[in-house]
Amino acid sequence: MSLRAHILVVLVTAVTLVLILRMVRRRRLRAKYSVLWVSLGAGLAVLATLAAERTDSLTASGTAHDVALNSGYHLAYLIGSGLVAAGLVAAFTVLRPAPMPVMHATAGETADGQPAYSEAA
Repeated sequence: MSLRAHILVVLVTAVTLVLILRMVRRRRLRAKYSVLWVSLGAGLAVLATLAAERTDSLTASGTAHDVALNSGYHLAYLIGSGLVAAGLVAAFTVLRPAPMPVMHATAGETADGQPAYSEAA
């Protein structure tokens, strides 16, 4: 990846981080979601760097530029798909739904706590 491209990736990442922090300060984005967005941006920057490095190395070894570019993006998509699959496996194995509270009806009440009437008016 050229120096110009590295500088561009760093600038875009910095601007994104500043925008996320401004949205958190103005209460337009909750702080717990800001961590998600920052990590997503960092992950995309890493994937873009890996794709560019793969493209550059294949181009330097004599591969046609369009084939090298396709291979670089293919690598990034494979890594991204693997991370999504790992996240789904972790979500389904680690996270469990919270148990629902059991509501017992007493005499004269329905299950939702409302009074039960024996006669209709």
